[in-house]
Amino acid sequence: LDMVRKNAELISKAGKEHGVSLYFMTKQFGRNPVIARAISEAGIDKAVAVDFNEARKLYRNGIKIGHLGHLVQIPKGCMKEALKMKPEVVTCFSVDMAKELSDAAEEMGIVQNILLRVIDDDDYLYPGQGGGIKLDVLEVVAKRIKKLPNVNVVGVTSFPCFLYNEQTGRIEPTNNVGTIIKAAE
Repeated sequence: LDMVRKNAELISKAGKEHGVSLYFMTKQFGRNPVIARAISEAGIDKAVAVDFNEARKLYRNGIKIGHLGHLVQIPKGCMKEALKMKPEVVTCFSVDMAKELSDAAEEMGIVQNILLRVIDDDDYLYPGQGGGIKLDVLEVVAKRIKKLPNVNVVGVTSFPCFLYNEQTGRIEPTNNVGTIIKAAE
């Protein structure tokens, strides 16, 4: 736990020096709230929850949610509960998800910032982790989403964007990086 805290302090310091906002992820250590709290106290104060059960566990243990729904969309029946957690951003894979979020946010009197998950034909996706808005229809889809009153598109995202290459011994960008650069443009 001491080493996790020290590493989080170093990463937090580097993030601040470079103007990078950070989230931590807990799935690697079993969503343990004790470890999550240590990371939060060390300066990385918000978590990314890749699924709703992770968000629920973290939130119930006093951890702020920075990013929700990155790999698994929020279940429709849990939308208001998710928004009560006040995530900084929520990833949307479709117009339908953005509409469900907007409708729930409207009922709660808030506007939710969202990221659009964008994919293209040559992107690398792990099995079972597909989904997103195709790059070739992004402009049309984004215009539809921007008409929704209670969501605000603040960016685009993908996963995985960087992977370790055993042959070169380096972390290298995947095709997904090019896709989100094109999407942002």
